[in-house]
Amino acid sequence: FALSAAGMVDVLVVVDNSGSMKEEQERLAVRLEALIGAIGGKDWQVAVVTTDDSCLRGNVTRSEFISDPELAKAKFREAVNAGVDGDGTERGLLHATEGLAGLCQGVAAPWRRQGADPVVLMVSDEDNCGREGCWGDDDASADYFFANAPDRARMYGIFWQPGPTCRGAYQRATIYAQVV
Repeated sequence: FALSAAGMVDVLVVVDNSGSMKEEQERLAVRLEALIGAIGGKDWQVAVVTTDDSCLRGNVTRSEFISDPELAKAKFREAVNAGVDGDGTERGLLHATEGLAGLCQGVAAPWRRQGADPVVLMVSDEDNCGREGCWGDDDASADYFFANAPDRARMYGIFWQPGPTCRGAYQRATIYAQVV
Protein backbone atom coordinates (compact mmCIF):
# COMPACT_ATOMS: atom_id res chain seq x y z
CA PHE A 1 0.00 0.00 0.00
CA ALA A 2 1.18 3.51 -0.78
CA LEU A 3 0.39 5.49 2.36
CA SER A 4 1.04 8.98 3.68
CA ALA A 5 3.21 9.68 6.69
CA ALA A 6 0.14 10.03 8.94
CA GLY A 7 0.89 6.68 10.53
CA MET A 8 -2.72 5.45 10.37
CA VAL A 9 -4.63 3.54 7.72
CA ASP A 10 -8.28 2.52 7.67
CA VAL A 11 -8.85 -0.34 5.22
CA LEU A 12 -12.30 -1.17 3.92
CA VAL A 13 -12.49 -4.64 2.39
CA VAL A 14 -15.43 -4.89 -0.02
CA VAL A 15 -16.27 -8.57 -0.48
CA ASP A 16 -18.43 -9.80 -3.33
CA ASN A 17 -21.16 -11.93 -1.74
CA SER A 18 -22.80 -13.13 -4.94
CA GLY A 19 -23.35 -16.80 -5.69
CA SER A 20 -19.93 -17.52 -7.19
CA MET A 21 -17.72 -16.25 -4.35
CA LYS A 22 -17.64 -19.04 -1.73
CA GLU A 23 -14.09 -20.24 -2.47
CA GLU A 24 -12.71 -16.71 -2.77
CA GLN A 25 -14.22 -15.70 0.58
CA GLU A 26 -12.75 -18.79 2.24
CA ARG A 27 -9.30 -18.05 0.82
CA LEU A 28 -9.35 -14.40 1.89
CA ALA A 29 -10.77 -15.14 5.34
CA VAL A 30 -7.53 -16.78 6.53
CA ARG A 31 -5.21 -14.05 5.22
CA LEU A 32 -5.50 -11.23 7.74
CA GLU A 33 -1.80 -11.50 8.58
CA ALA A 34 -0.82 -11.19 4.92
CA LEU A 35 -3.06 -8.14 4.55
CA ILE A 36 -1.69 -6.34 7.59
CA GLY A 37 1.84 -7.34 6.59
CA ALA A 38 1.37 -5.17 3.49
CA ILE A 39 0.48 -2.24 5.76
CA GLY A 40 3.74 -2.48 7.69
CA GLY A 41 4.10 -0.84 11.09
CA LYS A 42 1.22 1.61 10.62
CA ASP A 43 -1.67 1.91 13.05
CA TRP A 44 -4.42 0.12 11.13
CA GLN A 45 -7.97 -1.04 11.28
CA VAL A 46 -9.75 -3.27 8.78
CA ALA A 47 -13.51 -3.14 8.23
CA VAL A 48 -15.57 -5.34 5.90
CA VAL A 49 -18.69 -4.62 3.80
CA THR A 50 -20.18 -6.49 0.86
CA THR A 51 -21.00 -5.60 -2.73
CA ASP A 52 -24.68 -5.36 -1.83
CA ASP A 53 -24.58 -3.72 1.62
CA SER A 54 -22.50 -0.88 3.06
CA CYS A 55 -23.17 -1.82 6.70
CA LEU A 56 -20.02 -3.02 8.44
CA ARG A 57 -19.90 -6.78 8.88
CA GLY A 58 -16.95 -6.46 11.22
CA ASN A 59 -14.00 -4.31 12.19
CA VAL A 60 -10.59 -5.46 13.46
CA THR A 61 -8.00 -3.08 14.91
CA ARG A 62 -4.24 -3.32 15.35
CA SER A 63 -4.60 -3.14 19.13
CA GLU A 64 -7.06 -6.06 19.07
CA PHE A 65 -4.63 -8.04 16.94
CA ILE A 66 -1.74 -7.29 19.29
CA SER A 67 -3.71 -8.23 22.42
CA ASP A 68 -5.38 -11.38 21.00
CA PRO A 69 -4.30 -12.37 17.47
CA GLU A 70 -6.53 -15.45 17.35
CA LEU A 71 -9.65 -13.49 18.29
CA ALA A 72 -8.82 -10.78 15.74
CA LYS A 73 -8.31 -13.39 13.01
CA ALA A 74 -11.62 -15.02 13.95
CA LYS A 75 -13.43 -11.66 13.71
CA PHE A 76 -11.91 -11.06 10.27
CA ARG A 77 -12.77 -14.59 9.13
CA GLU A 78 -16.41 -14.16 10.20
CA ALA A 79 -16.70 -10.77 8.50
CA VAL A 80 -15.17 -11.93 5.19
CA ASN A 81 -17.23 -15.12 5.01
CA ALA A 82 -20.27 -13.09 4.00
CA GLY A 83 -22.08 -15.94 2.31
CA VAL A 84 -23.20 -16.18 -1.29
CA ASP A 85 -26.81 -15.03 -1.06
CA GLY A 86 -25.99 -11.48 -2.15
CA ASP A 87 -27.31 -9.66 -5.17
CA GLY A 88 -25.83 -10.78 -8.51
CA THR A 89 -25.66 -7.13 -9.54
CA GLU A 90 -22.53 -6.36 -7.54
CA ARG A 91 -22.43 -2.67 -6.66
CA GLY A 92 -18.95 -2.54 -5.23
CA LEU A 93 -18.29 1.14 -5.96
CA LEU A 94 -21.53 2.26 -4.35
CA HIS A 95 -20.94 0.23 -1.20
CA ALA A 96 -17.26 1.14 -1.04
CA THR A 97 -18.03 4.86 -1.00
CA GLU A 98 -20.95 4.44 1.41
CA GLY A 99 -18.82 2.19 3.61
CA LEU A 100 -15.99 4.73 3.70
CA ALA A 101 -18.56 7.40 4.61
CA GLY A 102 -19.84 5.20 7.43
CA LEU A 103 -23.33 4.88 5.98
CA CYS A 104 -25.43 1.87 6.91
CA GLN A 105 -28.80 1.79 5.16
CA GLY A 106 -28.65 5.59 4.86
CA VAL A 107 -27.83 6.11 8.56
CA ALA A 108 -24.44 7.43 9.66
CA ALA A 109 -22.34 4.86 11.52
CA PRO A 110 -18.83 6.38 11.41
CA TRP A 111 -15.89 4.04 11.87
CA ARG A 112 -12.99 5.81 10.15
CA ARG A 113 -10.50 7.80 12.19
CA GLN A 114 -9.58 11.45 11.64
CA GLY A 115 -6.29 11.68 9.73
CA ALA A 116 -6.15 8.02 8.70
CA ASP A 117 -5.48 7.11 5.07
CA PRO A 118 -8.67 5.61 3.58
CA VAL A 119 -8.00 2.47 1.55
CA VAL A 120 -10.41 0.12 -0.24
CA LEU A 121 -9.57 -3.46 -1.13
CA MET A 122 -12.12 -4.71 -3.68
CA VAL A 123 -12.48 -8.50 -3.79
CA SER A 124 -14.75 -9.75 -6.57
CA ASP A 125 -14.94 -12.19 -9.45
CA GLU A 126 -16.88 -9.75 -11.62
CA ASP A 127 -16.98 -6.07 -12.44
CA ASN A 128 -18.98 -3.34 -10.76
CA CYS A 129 -22.67 -3.97 -11.50
CA GLY A 130 -22.00 -7.60 -12.46
CA ARG A 131 -23.51 -9.10 -15.58
CA GLU A 132 -26.94 -7.50 -15.04
CA GLY A 133 -25.49 -3.99 -15.20
CA CYS A 134 -26.57 -0.78 -13.56
CA TRP A 135 -26.26 1.38 -16.67
CA GLY A 136 -27.63 4.84 -16.22
CA ASP A 137 -27.20 4.70 -12.44
CA ASP A 138 -24.72 7.13 -10.90
CA ASP A 139 -22.50 4.35 -9.54
CA ALA A 140 -22.08 2.54 -12.88
CA SER A 141 -18.66 4.01 -13.75
CA ALA A 142 -15.25 4.57 -12.20
CA ASP A 143 -16.03 8.29 -12.06
CA TYR A 144 -18.50 7.58 -9.25
CA PHE A 145 -15.72 6.43 -6.93
CA PHE A 146 -13.50 9.41 -7.75
CA ALA A 147 -16.37 11.85 -7.18
CA ASN A 148 -17.66 10.30 -3.95
CA ALA A 149 -14.74 8.70 -2.12
CA PRO A 150 -12.90 10.74 0.52
CA ASP A 151 -9.79 12.70 -0.45
CA ARG A 152 -6.67 10.53 -0.53
CA ALA A 153 -8.77 7.35 -0.87
CA ARG A 154 -7.00 4.63 -2.79
CA MET A 155 -8.44 1.44 -4.18
CA TYR A 156 -6.65 -1.82 -4.60
CA GLY A 157 -8.22 -4.91 -6.03
CA ILE A 158 -8.27 -8.65 -6.15
CA PHE A 159 -10.61 -9.46 -8.97
CA TRP A 160 -10.66 -12.43 -11.28
CA GLN A 161 -10.88 -12.33 -15.01
CA PRO A 162 -13.10 -14.89 -16.76
CA GLY A 163 -11.19 -17.95 -17.88
CA PRO A 164 -10.18 -21.47 -16.90
CA THR A 165 -9.23 -20.47 -13.33
CA CYS A 166 -12.45 -18.54 -12.70
CA ARG A 167 -15.42 -20.19 -14.32
CA GLY A 168 -17.95 -18.24 -12.21
CA ALA A 169 -16.96 -14.81 -13.51
CA TYR A 170 -19.17 -13.38 -16.23
CA GLN A 171 -17.65 -10.00 -16.96
CA ARG A 172 -14.12 -8.60 -16.97
CA ALA A 173 -13.51 -6.20 -14.10
CA THR A 174 -12.67 -3.21 -16.29
CA ILE A 175 -14.40 -0.62 -14.09
CA TYR A 176 -12.62 -1.82 -10.94
CA ALA A 177 -9.36 -1.88 -12.90
CA GLN A 178 -9.91 1.75 -13.95
CA VAL A 179 -10.29 2.81 -10.31
CA VAL A 180 -7.26 0.81 -9.20
